Amino acid sequence: MVLALVLGLVLLGGAVSLRRARSRSRQEPASHRGPRRGRVTTSVALVVAVLTVVAAGVASWDVVVQTWYILTLDSVDRSRRLEAARKLGEAGCLRAAPRLLRLAEEDAACGMEATVALVRIGSTAVRELIEVLERKDPDFRVQAVEAIAAAAPPPVAGASVLVELAVRDAEERVSGLAMGKLRGLGRAAVPHLLEVLKSPDTKLPAGRDPLWSLEKRASFHSQALRALEMLGTDAEPAIPLLAEWLQRDDPLGLEAASVLASIGEAAVPALAQILGSGRPVARLAAVALGKIGPEAGAAVPALIRAARDPDFGKGRKTWLHNAPGSCDPRSHVVIALGKVGAQSDQVVPALIDALRSDQSCLREAAAGALGEIGPSARDAVPDLVALVEGSRADLNRHSHPDARALAAAALGRIAPGSAVAAAALVRALSSPDKYVRSAALEALAQCPCLRA
Repeated sequence: MVLALVLGLVLLGGAVSLRRARSRSRQEPASHRGPRRGRVTTSVALVVAVLTVVAAGVASWDVVVQTWYILTLDSVDRSRRLEAARKLGEAGCLRAAPRLLRLAEEDAACGMEATVALVRIGSTAVRELIEVLERKDPDFRVQAVEAIAAAAPPPVAGASVLVELAVRDAEERVSGLAMGKLRGLGRAAVPHLLEVLKSPDTKLPAGRDPLWSLEKRASFHSQALRALEMLGTDAEPAIPLLAEWLQRDDPLGLEAASVLASIGEAAVPALAQILGSGRPVARLAAVALGKIGPEAGAAVPALIRAARDPDFGKGRKTWLHNAPGSCDPRSHVVIALGKVGAQSDQVVPALIDALRSDQSCLREAAAGALGEIGPSARDAVPDLVALVEGSRADLNRHSHPDARALAAAALGRIAPGSAVAAAALVRALSSPDKYVRSAALEALAQCPCLRA
């Protein structure tokens, strides 16, 4: 600032000297005068010099004002300290950061205004502010979350502070409140959450309350994934990193799959690619596609190939082999087909093939998926009737009562007016299994002839 002011004064002095010299030349005979271009150049130089001095003066005045506000932070008047903190934050005065940090930590009356000012200043002040907040009591941190989220316009660095408090704060009411505020930030929070996912994982402290939920004892990475899931479609920029996490041999891959499902259609290509790998983690991609539903229609061909691949999801043993429903990984694919491919002509034949499998869990999944599709799956009625009655050896072998119950429920959704289906359901009322009887009774309630 000072250098610019000095330079402007030098230029101004030079321009004035040239102007005086030009004035003296006017008093000389015309034959002795310099060219007109020289007079124009002198005028331009004078204007530039004046503008430089004015600009440097304004900038220097800003420095003076900011210095005054920094000194005012030590005032005994609370209102003056509050105004000074607010003005310094609005100006983004990095020079004030050390004094504002001290104010945030030591001044109970003005600490909140100093906190918001530091967030507005951003830069290195944010990391130091987070360290200050960690030393403050939970009540102050709760108020800080509210103040940062309510600041208008929103501070650029506000997302960073809220992410840190949401992911790393050991006090549940602080982290929970910060997590809720992240939703309002939308995509602005995503880069900061990705930084957490890229950092080394560290366990949250257990806290003093022995009844703390297991979720709050989870890792920082798990908390960041939860926050991304809450953002929904706004988390789209995180898809590449989430796809990488999903392919890890790590239980957190299940959470990454849930985040991808919450993003929706934009995540379908990445999930379809993972599904096509056929690795054990591919079943998680199938689950995510099922959660997305009809918007994942582009993945139907990949799902059908997976459903018909006897080696799908097999490989070296991982934690997924002990997960619920792990008798055949294709059961997840079959369930997803029922949720995703209701409008595809190719889905029902693939589900009928699964219905004829010797794997009980595949039969259950296929019966449930056909029921999800509804009347469009009428081609499956004969196989469903045979499964309910146990009249065919290939469908009766190894059949679990759950598969028969699901088949009975599917008949009620697919063919409520079919006499063949109704007859099979009536006979199922005498089944020794109560779940089969209950499902048959509910399916018969859908029959128009009985309602009449």
